[in-house]
Amino acid sequence: MRISMQILYEELAGFYPERRKIRGWNTFKYWGFLTLHEKQGEIAEDYVILGRAAEFDRYKIPDTCGVICLGRYEGEINKSQEWIFLSETAELEEVQQILQNTFRRYLLWEESLCLALRRNEDVESYCRVSIPIFNNPIFVHDGNFEIIASVNEMEGQVSWNYEKDSGKKTVTMETMNDIKVSPDYQESLKTRGPQIFPSQQFGYRGLYVNFWSEHMFLGRICINELGREFRESDYPLIEYLAEYVMAALERGCLMQAGDSRDLEQSFYELLQHGNTDESLLMMRLKYQNWDSSDSYQCIRLQINNRDLSTHAVAYTCRRLENMFAGLYAFPFEEGIAIIVDLTRINCAKDEFMQRFAVFLREGIFKAGFSGDGADFMNLRYYYQQCTAALLMGEKEDPSFWIYKFQDYSVSYLFYQGCRTLAPEMYCEPGILLLKKYDGDHGTDFFDTLRVFLENDRNIAHTAQKLYVHRSTLLYRLEKISKITGLNLDDYGVRFKVMLSIEILKAK
Repeated sequence: MRISMQILYEELAGFYPERRKIRGWNTFKYWGFLTLHEKQGEIAEDYVILGRAAEFDRYKIPDTCGVICLGRYEGEINKSQEWIFLSETAELEEVQQILQNTFRRYLLWEESLCLALRRNEDVESYCRVSIPIFNNPIFVHDGNFEIIASVNEMEGQVSWNYEKDSGKKTVTMETMNDIKVSPDYQESLKTRGPQIFPSQQFGYRGLYVNFWSEHMFLGRICINELGREFRESDYPLIEYLAEYVMAALERGCLMQAGDSRDLEQSFYELLQHGNTDESLLMMRLKYQNWDSSDSYQCIRLQINNRDLSTHAVAYTCRRLENMFAGLYAFPFEEGIAIIVDLTRINCAKDEFMQRFAVFLREGIFKAGFSGDGADFMNLRYYYQQCTAALLMGEKEDPSFWIYKFQDYSVSYLFYQGCRTLAPEMYCEPGILLLKKYDGDHGTDFFDTLRVFLENDRNIAHTAQKLYVHRSTLLYRLEKISKITGLNLDDYGVRFKVMLSIEILKAK
């Protein structure tokens, strides 16, 4: 999501910033930030530009950009730009980290709100994901003062009345009586947009937005000033949250959605923890018209900040599920987890792969694919396969967009082993001597040996591949034998040598 200069000003409070405000200072305008550098090309619009004062004269900053300047800038300032000034002694890297964390926090918040709306989640879900933004109690009530949601409750706030028969919460009769005689509260029921309710009524202030359907009061969302003091940025932020809550209310999502997305909870538990309630999983599979004996495949789809900032994650999940029967997709650990029921999918597997490849290419996505699974309780292991395929594929074949675990399993095995010991420690000593000899003498005996073994020690084929005469190859092999002391007629030696070569390739 875009955020305002006011949010950044508040996040940088520890640097004692000064600001040049213009109209719209608290409006959500900026997608992210860019740091000026010597090779800076064209500067994108709607970004916050970070740099030292002496650097800005060298660049043309678009009118729609904000500026965070380290030091006092003596040049002419564009009247349409918002500026924040920090001390010239401020650490650039520290400021960058704060900006990065801030933009990411609000992107993830927006994505969580979009996801809740997509899943038809209850109103409390929207409030719960908003706790890190406001750090105060948040509650929502309807026009009858029935509490729809209440999260992050703190000591000192008004308590709710719990009705055992209905299982619902309402304001207490004592609170209702206070409201009836309060001119301030009565007046607050007429307002639109974010407003502050004074502290005289409850002992703390409340920031609220009323919900309206034309002229009908439907309820309100309120944040109590108990955890931290309100900030200027909280006004547009609560209005932003209120839009999502209102959308949920209009769709009638006052209670938790039905079982249609419950399977996601079981899958999430399996991927996150490796276990889940098996009987509940079987029931949810059946609800999805899947069977516990079905074969399946896991896919991890890679996403980036662009997808987060454009609501593309929820869109991508929906589109995939609409494209393929027997496919289930949901956000997981900064990616999209996809479970494909190969028994229920509406096309042959080859056709599925072809169509999925087109989808990846059109969306500029990359994806890792697991092998075929047969027991949903082992889902985590197959998801680890597709994650590993994506990891190794990007290292070895960055221009590809499809990575199958079967193509990278050996590389991943070496990669994992080399995370605990240096690659050379697994290698046949003679091969290390050969590598050193090449480095010292400018020879290429290591590659000669590799090609020789890849061609099953066939002299003619190896010479052809290396574009050398047979006698030249025989001379090289004799030198290799003297340097390494290895008996390549021994299968065990050859096996170790070939493993060493693969390890050094993957290094």
